[in-house]
Amino acid sequence: MIPSNTKNVIVFSQYRSGSTALCNFLGEQFNLRNFGEVFHVDTPKKKEKYLNFFNNIPTIIKIPGNNITQIPIEVLKKIWDNSLIIRLTRKNFLLQSISWYSANASNYWTSFDYIKKDYSVPILPRSVTDKWIKNLHFQNHYVQSLQKRFDLEYCYENLNLSKSPVTKNKRHSNYDQLYDHVHKSVKKILKSCPKCINLIYNGNS
Repeated sequence: MIPSNTKNVIVFSQYRSGSTALCNFLGEQFNLRNFGEVFHVDTPKKKEKYLNFFNNIPTIIKIPGNNITQIPIEVLKKIWDNSLIIRLTRKNFLLQSISWYSANASNYWTSFDYIKKDYSVPILPRSVTDKWIKNLHFQNHYVQSLQKRFDLEYCYENLNLSKSPVTKNKRHSNYDQLYDHVHKSVKKILKSCPKCINLIYNGNS
């Protein structure tokens, strides 16, 4: 449970684990100013604005994967020491991988990005897919193994975000083809990490 008097929240998450929806939901529930992914390399003005507001108004941000390594140490210490920290993970690596591939291939990252009712995702060369899934696998391990203080541990499969303005992305018109394509890369990547093989089908869709 999140204390009602929480002033600042950081969601440190795996990619494609519902962090955008969670930030929107908690922002509305606890009246927190949602700055989203402020430390993305493409949003320097958002980062500056967030740091100016920090500790002046209640805030919530998300830090996905090893993006945390891009934050200056003194800045990270300041915000980490003065925030409630949530680690957000996802059990089902296959469905996470499909979502990750789809977002990268289509550049549709949240439900706000969808402007067409039906659309298909490009099926890209195997080398590209393998590279993306391998990177996701690395990022997942990074988030799970980071030795820092975490106040709450959330899992995508256990979240109830029905009241969030961000909803699950629509299923693609070529989903079956996409599923088979990504599944092959997932099996290939996890062969090099036997302890992770059970991640493929864990959790719910």
